[in-house]
Amino acid sequence: MALPPKRFQKKVCLLGAARVGKTSVIRRFVENRFSEEYKITLGTHMTAKQVRVNVDKTDCDVNMIIWDIIGQEGFESLRGDYFKGAHGGIVVTDRTRVYSLGVAEDWARAFRATVGEIPLVFFMNKSDLSFKDFNLEDLQKVAAPYGGVAVETSASTGVGVEDAFLELARRMVAAKAP
Repeated sequence: MALPPKRFQKKVCLLGAARVGKTSVIRRFVENRFSEEYKITLGTHMTAKQVRVNVDKTDCDVNMIIWDIIGQEGFESLRGDYFKGAHGGIVVTDRTRVYSLGVAEDWARAFRATVGEIPLVFFMNKSDLSFKDFNLEDLQKVAAPYGGVAVETSASTGVGVEDAFLELARRMVAAKAP
């Protein structure tokens, strides 16, 4: 007789510069859809999705409460409250804008200063576009000091998005954080 899955609820913060596709990767993950229409995130938006992952040979149902926050400069004072209680973070970059790579490091540093050593996954978003300003190895160099992993994603096509969120879910459960 199989044991029922363990259940977890985890807060996930989306981090990164404006216009890197944070809201789009959430929409792709939660609703499996994409829109070309750009709408700036004002304040904070929360979405949830339950996933099942296997950690140490145990099935785990993880209710991911995903927080999307405004990425524009000038709103840094909001970050501390937004980060509190997080169990994991996703740092999103836009591979067509090298600027987003430096901003990703700033977001990761600020996040960890507030919440401590919790799991991070770094998205190199817009992998479907032919132009690229940096590559996955560049992003992995940013992710490495945080014990993070860099993953190519495309909110437009869906490539890598589900797998990257599941990787974060596994890391959060394995971290045994509250």
